[in-house]
Amino acid sequence: MKKLLAAALLASLTAAATAIDRIDLFAGSIEAESWRIDGLQSGFEWSADRRLQFTLRARQIQLAAVLLENVELVCARFSLQGQRIDCPQGELAFAGRQLPEVRTQVAFSYAAASKKISLHASRLPIAQGSVALDFRQEKNHWTLTARLRGLDLKTLNRLFQQTGFQTPPLDVQGQLGGRLTLRGARQRVQGIDWQLRAAHFAYANSAGTQAGEKLLCQTEGRARANGADWQADFQLGFDSGMLYSDPLYVEFKPDSTATLDVQLGWRPGQRLLHITRLDMDHQQVVSGRLKAQIRLAEKTRLERLEISVDNAQLPGFFVTYLQPWLAGTLWDEVETDGELQGRLVWQAGGLDSLNADLKNVSLRENSGLFSVQSLNAGLRWDMSGTPRDTVLTRRRSGN
Repeated sequence: MKKLLAAALLASLTAAATAIDRIDLFAGSIEAESWRIDGLQSGFEWSADRRLQFTLRARQIQLAAVLLENVELVCARFSLQGQRIDCPQGELAFAGRQLPEVRTQVAFSYAAASKKISLHASRLPIAQGSVALDFRQEKNHWTLTARLRGLDLKTLNRLFQQTGFQTPPLDVQGQLGGRLTLRGARQRVQGIDWQLRAAHFAYANSAGTQAGEKLLCQTEGRARANGADWQADFQLGFDSGMLYSDPLYVEFKPDSTATLDVQLGWRPGQRLLHITRLDMDHQQVVSGRLKAQIRLAEKTRLERLEISVDNAQLPGFFVTYLQPWLAGTLWDEVETDGELQGRLVWQAGGLDSLNADLKNVSLRENSGLFSVQSLNAGLRWDMSGTPRDTVLTRRRSGN
């Protein structure tokens, strides 16, 4: 009987197609815990070639943290099953605040009883590249996944600024690709997973004290909310290019790449950044670990810092990470060779302890003022007041 009624309805709609242009199903607003549609009009209408299609128009749609405006969805192919609609082939057009109109092919489904919604857009043209977008929501939880291809970072940064997002005051260039997934409940983001890669990446601040050029880098990791606090665990790698942070200049090459493995926590209520682990491996230069606790108040304060150097190779480590701080001093013209290990602890009041082991270290001042060959030493110093032994052995020295 139901099939007969459906056939009769379809036949009557087809017969009336020349007299009816549109049949409205719903108008108004609908919402769930993590999304809301305002100014909604949905129904059926006939296309220019007199084919029946489903349409949905909305003044704005809020999908979790994403706001779309002037939304229009046209489904050339669709199916209705009770209170569920599936649109395997449709066209979506929308705009955002300060954004140009976007038009793309989509697949869409909505179940009215459960308010379960899914949306897939295979190719959104954004920032001179494209984004494949998947949004799924069930009950109170939602997931938004974006696959990025060839996004121009300069254009993307400008789009963020136009839509009100706070971005660092940097001039950026390059291309970005990879995957970004946000998970949440209601209007709150609870987790972020990413796997991103930047090519030809460059940035600079207006003061000229921070810069990067021709960087090829990648990062993979995740961040999770724990109440108001956040925990993050990620890796960051540099394959080529250079970084400048006055006075340091660090260059990456195929035989001298760098990787960072980082675990940190952020407590916004206390403005406290806790770096629980930062493992660094800069090939042929230095490998080691770092822990830090930083208070990001009106005046940033380093409360605690621990640096452990497992292996630092000279001259690379000295030239890259130490000598820039010694510009204009006697050490500005010193050449080095050898290896060293060590550990430094800094408390809020100042340096707490310093241990270093030098292995076959050679020093030579370019004008011949002094030189030391094959120095082996164990240096021990702390604030405890307990006497420490320092042992120096050398094979040969100059002036």
